[in-house]
This record gives sequence, C-alpha cells and structure tokens, in this order.
Amino acid sequence: MIDGKSGSYPVLSEILREYNSALDRVENYVNSKQGFFFIFSAKRIEGSRGPYYDCLVGDSKCRTEAKAWISEQGCLEPVEGWIGLADYLIDDRFGLSIKIRKLFSISEMESYSSGSITQLLPIVEDLKKIKSEVLELVESIKDKYLNTLVKRMVSDDGACPDFFEAPAAKVYHHARIGGLAEHSLSVVRYALALREASNSRPNINRDLIIAGGFLHDIGKTRTYITESFKFDYSDDGYLEEHKLLAPG
Repeated sequence: MIDGKSGSYPVLSEILREYNSALDRVENYVNSKQGFFFIFSAKRIEGSRGPYYDCLVGDSKCRTEAKAWISEQGCLEPVEGWIGLADYLIDDRFGLSIKIRKLFSISEMESYSSGSITQLLPIVEDLKKIKSEVLELVESIKDKYLNTLVKRMVSDDGACPDFFEAPAAKVYHHARIGGLAEHSLSVVRYALALREASNSRPNINRDLIIAGGFLHDIGKTRTYITESFKFDYSDDGYLEEHKLLAPG
C-alpha cells in the first residue's frame, strides 16, 4: 500500500490479490480508494463508442493489460513512464479497466509519498546487497581460470557490465532491473544447498556450480531493452535465443 494524504492506496498486485468474483464490477474495492499504476505502455484506440487506450500497467511485482477510458469528464490520457492514480474495476468483458484522475512523474511520485517508487517500479529492492553476495561467491572460486572467467563476465568493467542491471525475463520471472543477478544468485544458492545435502558432495565441484549458476543466463544481458521499464526484446533478443547470444 502507498501512504497518501487521505489514507493508504493499493497498487496492482494488491488489487489483484484481493479480487474475487463477488467484486466483479465493484469500483475501488480495496480500502475504497483509487489505485496507483505505473504505465508501461499506452496505445490509443479509436473505438466505436469513442477513443480509449490499451495499456500495460503494473507495479514492482506484476503487470497486466488494462483499458484506460478517457471519454468521461475528468479522465486523463495515460502517459508511458508515468504513474496514474486511477479509479479501477475488473469485469469479465474488459478485464481491468481504469480511469486516470491524476498523473505523477517518477520524481513527483517520490515527493508525494517517500519510498513509494520501490512499490511501483520493477527494480530489485536491495541490489547493492545482491551485488556484494555475487562478488563474494565469485571471489570464493578456487580454480584460477574459472575465477578469472567469471570475474571478467560479471564485473562492472567486464564483458557484461549490464549483468547487475538486466532483467531475467520480459514478464514472467524476475522481470525487473537487477532481476538477472537476483535470479542467478538464487540458482547458485539452491545448487550449493543441494550440494551440501547430497551424499555425493565430495564429488560435486563447487567452483563449477558457482560459475555455471552465474553464467547460465549471461546472454540475457543482450536480450532485453529496459527503456521505460517495458523490458521488450532487443534486436538480438528477437533474432536469437539468449543461450546462443555471446556476451559483449
């Protein structure tokens, strides 16, 4: 929830979590408050009953398609990369519908409610901590050749300087700034935990687990563009599967 001057306002993930069929076509059903939505994209459509916008809206945790209606007096047109404070409802025909009443730039939103951007923008919460743990694990690789290889890939001045900025997916998992590093670190953590629990632990190479975990998706540093947090495919990403993309 985002604390505002008149109470707490929901973001998309909270709105979707609270929804059930009994709330179909019930407007502003969380806290009886309008919701805040980050606008990833907006395309104007000339409908038979007047213009509206097909939008992709969301928060730091999820995103979904929405219709932004503008024919009613006081409804604002959505702007990509801005945050809309909007009336909302969900129904079987249109899915999520919104009517934007106020627009905020990212800086205006942060001024309105300090810390709100971490709830609205798809950015890993503590990227500095993730980066520190990644580099600590890389440093622990004993094989000097593997150590050098992984360092050259994930360091700030290495072959993949975007490793700590890239998302791990367009939509479905870790689709946020820093998501690739977050996902890769999770893979390494789980793999090392499995190694510790295995009866074959002496035969499982720890260095290879760490190197493989951090490099298995390294091509994703070239797969996506992150402008306006839309995470669309780059030209390389459209043409090649990320496992085939060479770093750099």
